[in-house]
Amino acid sequence: MTIPERRQFERLTIAEDAIAYREDGGKLGRVTAVSGGGMTIRLADESVIFTPGSRFVVRVVEPVGDIEHMVPVIVVYMQAGSLGLEFV
Repeated sequence: MTIPERRQFERLTIAEDAIAYREDGGKLGRVTAVSGGGMTIRLADESVIFTPGSRFVVRVVEPVGDIEHMVPVIVVYMQAGSLGLEFV
C-alpha cells in the first residue's frame, strides 16, 4: 500500500549547523528540517514548553556564510524533543 504524500511544500536544504534562537537571544536548538510552510527544531532544552497556536519570531543562524533570518512562526506541535513551526 502506498501512502499519499500530504506535504504541500518540498523540504529545503539548510546547513546542518543552522541554529534557531528566540527573539530574546535564548537558544531554541538545531534546525532539522525546513519546507516552504515551516520548520522543525530539535530543542536544546526539552524542559521548555511551547503551546500549540502560540506565535513568536525565530532567528535562524547559518554559520556558513554568516546568514541570519528573522522568521515569524506559529507552534504546530511539540513532541519527543522536537518543535514543529509554521511560517506566518
